Amino acid sequence: MDKLAEVNSVMLAVFGISFFGSIRSLTKALLRQQDKRQQEKELLKSSFLMLKDSQLAILHNKIYTNCGEFLEAGYISIDDLDDLNYLFNAYKSLGGNGTGETLYNKVVALPNKNEGR
Repeated sequence: MDKLAEVNSVMLAVFGISFFGSIRSLTKALLRQQDKRQQEKELLKSSFLMLKDSQLAILHNKIYTNCGEFLEAGYISIDDLDDLNYLFNAYKSLGGNGTGETLYNKVVALPNKNEGR
């Protein structure tokens, strides 16, 4: 222990910092770095959720608009049905609600025509 105290005194005299002060400074730096990483993770998570919500809103709008047009026309073409399937599957995988599914199911039940919109 005397040897450690002597080393500590020499470090303090030469470098202006003790062994224990070095450990304390290093620990603080590591904790700051950990906090920074945690903040970055939270920011990424928040950004991801905002992106997901915006994609869901765009898909929601497109599905509702298209379904309204198809229901008004009373039919849907095979190509339009294929496009609607892609939109709806993405919408559903992002957590889209039951109203979109209700409209989708009504459109899927429409007669098919080969002509486009």
